[in-house]
Amino acid sequence: MLLFPLREPGARVRPKQRIASASENLPGSAKFAVIDTAQGVMIPKLTDAQEANLGYLSSVTVTQGTGYTNPTAAVTGGTGFGARIKLSGTGAALVASVIDPGKGYNPGSPVTITITDAGGSGATITGTLHGPDEGMVIYNTTRHCFRLYTNNGFVNIGQSSLVDGGDFTGQTTFTTLNTYTVPSDGTYELSGWIDITAISGGNTLGFTYNFTDQNNNAQTGSLYANGSTSPTQSATGYYPQVPMTVKAKAGTTIRINTAGTTGGSMTYDAGTLIKRLR
Repeated sequence: MLLFPLREPGARVRPKQRIASASENLPGSAKFAVIDTAQGVMIPKLTDAQEANLGYLSSVTVTQGTGYTNPTAAVTGGTGFGARIKLSGTGAALVASVIDPGKGYNPGSPVTITITDAGGSGATITGTLHGPDEGMVIYNTTRHCFRLYTNNGFVNIGQSSLVDGGDFTGQTTFTTLNTYTVPSDGTYELSGWIDITAISGGNTLGFTYNFTDQNNNAQTGSLYANGSTSPTQSATGYYPQVPMTVKAKAGTTIRINTAGTTGGSMTYDAGTLIKRLR
């Protein structure tokens, strides 16, 4: 039987949680398996901001100086904490090694390593931050989906993350169907469908969208029905829309609207989807 004997201070852990025992049907290719029919496994939950800070101090490089007799080194700066290095040697032969990689570091925010020794001078230590490691899985609460880290960065696992949308029935006027606030810079897919059940008097109907791009420029466009060269329709029928991909800026909004020309009357149902791709 395998147990979880260790935990970080303040962590809530039920004592002696069972993973699997030798008498149970442990898959032959698995290192361990969770056996339970009433509870699941909770993957760490992180926001976009926390996802960016999954690095650690992986290695250090020493540029030698002179006159060192009893040097010590301290790691400061960056976004994380806990990194420590061991510094040994004297004179111009210092040796540094990582004894605790720490956590919470953003590889794009370098740390500062300071050498202290009253008699020495000239030496510097440069730290290399690494991470996340390939194969890491988290649940992202900003995007509401599982994420896998590859050599090309984090990718969503499975279907794209649906962040907004809905079905709207019995509509008779143009309206804003969705207003979604973007939590962080990201790439989104906009799509939908319109089912026009009645239309007359020169009315036309379609979708428009509005968003602010990553360079803080307001953008407006139209969705097009499959196979159509016009963004609006003037006859009854069902019109699925071709998805549109946009890059939106944090703190701004994405809107999907119905729009067209008026002159008579119309009745329609509509559905919309806003998915975060990355």
